[in-house]
Amino acid sequence: MTEPSLPRLRVERKPWNLTRAIARFSEGVAQVDSQREPYAEHWDEHNRHALSAAGPLWIALGDSSVQGIGASSPQHGWVPQVLGHLHRRRDPSWRVLNLAMTGARMAHVAEEQLALFDEFDLKPDLVTCMIGTNDFIAGASAARIESDARRLMTRLPRGTFVGRTGGPGPKRSAALTAPIDEAVAAAHVVAFDPYRWPTRRGTMAADKFHPSDLGYEYIANNVWAAISKR
Repeated sequence: MTEPSLPRLRVERKPWNLTRAIARFSEGVAQVDSQREPYAEHWDEHNRHALSAAGPLWIALGDSSVQGIGASSPQHGWVPQVLGHLHRRRDPSWRVLNLAMTGARMAHVAEEQLALFDEFDLKPDLVTCMIGTNDFIAGASAARIESDARRLMTRLPRGTFVGRTGGPGPKRSAALTAPIDEAVAAAHVVAFDPYRWPTRRGTMAADKFHPSDLGYEYIANNVWAAISKR
């Protein structure tokens, strides 16, 4: 009998994009960008097995930071580290479905990742979401960011742990944080700060954008601190 499998979640890339353009002149950017498909394939295979397994279910939503892009391997991202905490401190049968997509924006989570909950009758015991950085990078207006953030907050399951993020420009940053704060006040989601690190030294990957192994260790600590309080 064939194991059920989730669709291959990918953000379609334009033939010309900023990352590819910079990668032509930056070895560090090219190195990290080359992880894009191998890391996605790693999670495709992982999800295939996790979907058919038994045990408490965690679903991780988001972008490249949830896939672990920038780490020396997918296993050094924050998701496997938090899963390890769940295994050791809660129940060794915990499993995770990582639905994150490199390059994802809030609309990808709302329209593609969350759509799989109903399509595959997923009933998670834990949901985390880290998203928003690519909305800033893509140049979305404050109005667009706020609209997409409000729509996402209403669609996330109650009790979802949402990582706070921001970007250039106080107006656009406020456009993202305000809907999250309102959802927190309504007790719909739980917010945490994934980037509250004790130091910035050694925390960035070769592209100076994604976290390194150390950066992901700090994120894992912050995620676990938020989860363990509930």
